[in-house]
Amino acid sequence: MTDSICKIGQSIIHHGVDSQRIYLMKLDQKDLPSILHDLNFMAKKYEYTKIIAKIPAAVKAIFEQDDYHAEAKIPKLYNGKITIHFMAKYLSKERQENYNPNKINDILKIVQEKAIRTKSQEKIPLDIQMATTIDVKEMSKIYSKVFSNYPFPIDDTSYLIETMKSHVQYYLVRVNDKIAALASSEIDADNQNAEMTDFATLPEYRGKGYALALLKYMESEMKKQKIKTTYTIARASSIGINYIFEKQGYTFSGTLINNTFMPEGLESMNVWYKNL
Repeated sequence: MTDSICKIGQSIIHHGVDSQRIYLMKLDQKDLPSILHDLNFMAKKYEYTKIIAKIPAAVKAIFEQDDYHAEAKIPKLYNGKITIHFMAKYLSKERQENYNPNKINDILKIVQEKAIRTKSQEKIPLDIQMATTIDVKEMSKIYSKVFSNYPFPIDDTSYLIETMKSHVQYYLVRVNDKIAALASSEIDADNQNAEMTDFATLPEYRGKGYALALLKYMESEMKKQKIKTTYTIARASSIGINYIFEKQGYTFSGTLINNTFMPEGLESMNVWYKNL
């Protein structure tokens, strides 16, 4: 069951019963302070156990007064100047405590050591290109095959077309004219940043470096489009996805505890960023 995206005032939120949380994705500061009450009301109504808010540093103290605390931050995320914080409020003690920080730290050590140990592979010519609406049927099939559950309906062709036409650029690796791997850049043009996300590689093509190649290519495209900071929110339990961001020079900046419902259940998510 996918989550929903809607507005409170002019601020954009993402929420749903699977992840049992509200994510304030983009705050319009004109909605302060009333949005705090609105978020609490919605959480109580749907019996959610977490609220996560991505907010500018200037309003951090306002959220702290309502029992939020910072779990991660990204320097210069907005227009290459303004630091943002991921602020969490827990409405369930169990949700806040039921995770294994040692396991997450061990995975981070593994990816750091692997990134140092692994030599940069020789550049293999790859057919990488930005997707168009013609590709969405094949893209949806790959996403449905790779992800049995996902917070956004990326296996829905209408969703892919809608986001493609508004603010998301999808990039593909093709092998023999078929899509082998794909990912997306979710662009916040107003604030000159992009989230690098939705990485998926078909099982038969894994281990070939396609995800890293996609990330490098997307970065170069973002630079052309005057994007100043890129970031990701990656599954903390995944060595593979954390490795490609470590390898590509991203900085780890915190873990969002028990944040997102993925195929294996509720997972903590690592935040990585890079100022371009």
